[in-house]
Amino acid sequence: MTNLKLAAICAIILPNIASADIEIDTSIDFTTLNRGAFVDALDGLTQAMWEPTFTLFARLDPSISDAIPPYQRGDEFRETHGCIFDVLSEQDAIDDVNTLRDGSLRAVAYIEAHPELNVGTIADHDEYLEHAVPPDAYVSAAQSCGLFDLNSDIMKNAGLVELMREVAGNAN
Repeated sequence: MTNLKLAAICAIILPNIASADIEIDTSIDFTTLNRGAFVDALDGLTQAMWEPTFTLFARLDPSISDAIPPYQRGDEFRETHGCIFDVLSEQDAIDDVNTLRDGSLRAVAYIEAHPELNVGTIADHDEYLEHAVPPDAYVSAAQSCGLFDLNSDIMKNAGLVELMREVAGNAN
């Protein structure tokens, strides 16, 4: 897998990664939440990890940080998160969101402990990838519910896709 593909996985699949300053309520057990509370909690998780998502690119080019649009809580994310709840509930896989949250926090710690980790070196950090890549059921639900398309559209509209291609191209 190329570094650009790995970076795309990390940037689009998760808004996750990279600052100890993120505040995530680890006491929330997603398996105990009804649909509305799940949507609120997943929205909070997404918001907490939105901006730090791009640290791996910003380590190569600080202009990435300036180009990140603010996270906008809105109907599109709420509908997408509700769909993810529905799909994961049908598969009895809601616990995957707990795994996603916990892995994201471990990935943050790994990034902070390894300042050499960036989009150009991501393939060399298996331990990071073990934490950063979400469980398969979550990935499948997120894809079928349009989360990747939603994140991709936001990134394209902000000019991030082209900027990240340039940065990743320079890393190889």
